[in-house]
Amino acid sequence: MDFNNPGIVTKSLAAKHPKILIIDDNLNFLFGISKMLLKADFDVATASDVMIGIKKAQTELPNLILLDVSMPSMTGFEVKTKLEINPITKSIPVIFLTGLDDRLHTLSGLSVAEDYITKPFDAEILVARIKVVLRRQDK
Repeated sequence: MDFNNPGIVTKSLAAKHPKILIIDDNLNFLFGISKMLLKADFDVATASDVMIGIKKAQTELPNLILLDVSMPSMTGFEVKTKLEINPITKSIPVIFLTGLDDRLHTLSGLSVAEDYITKPFDAEILVARIKVVLRRQDK
């Protein structure tokens, strides 16, 4: 499966559903979380490569980005910095979704993103936290 192809796991609906862009280099994780978010009535786009993810953020303008911290070519913190310096993407909220659960990474993540959630996670809690961030954006 090519998770950089927006047609593979993107759900297009006539009704307006928030679009979530997931950037993570683990294809199995992308597949699983995409299915879970689609069931929760989100529109989903994915990228397994950070540069493709940054381009998708610029072209698809998602309502929120779920971003892994540990990726081979660039860290999630570096991606977040690139998103912030671009006027097109600087206001898109980011939730770090990562396996790094140490105190330093958590504090660093919370200082630059809307939330920091560690894997493994409870799917219902993740959806609830996404909705909280989206509600804040609507205000």
